[in-house]
Amino acid sequence: MAKNEVLSLPVESLKLSQSALDRLKLSGIGRLEDFNTFNLKELQMLLGESFTEVLPTLIYYKLPRDVKDLSLSDEAVSVLETAGIKDLESLTKYDKTTLYHIFKEDEFLLKEINDLFELYQEQKLTAELADEAS
Repeated sequence: MAKNEVLSLPVESLKLSQSALDRLKLSGIGRLEDFNTFNLKELQMLLGESFTEVLPTLIYYKLPRDVKDLSLSDEAVSVLETAGIKDLESLTKYDKTTLYHIFKEDEFLLKEINDLFELYQEQKLTAELADEAS
């Protein structure tokens, strides 16, 4: 199935509780692509307790797509975009050692990226990771 076709899947086709589906519909999310109309903080607020149930879907489909919608600081987004990273999929596939070296000088930005990686169940950026790659 092509990416555009996947994103047009109705949320009813997901294996979610009725409560989670109701929250999604009340939030105006009827298809996967609708997750891209909100940033991560908005999704957490709108979905409330259902967010943890919906999170595996966000992880699997790499949603929301745009790095600007991942609720990162403007500075973190700017650094990512300068590195050519425009969406969540390219961020998760980007070489972690290189990413660590990009962010290692700013502990706040590094923590911000690592918090996002933890949420999306990705390997965190650490000095040990960079040492292993050397």
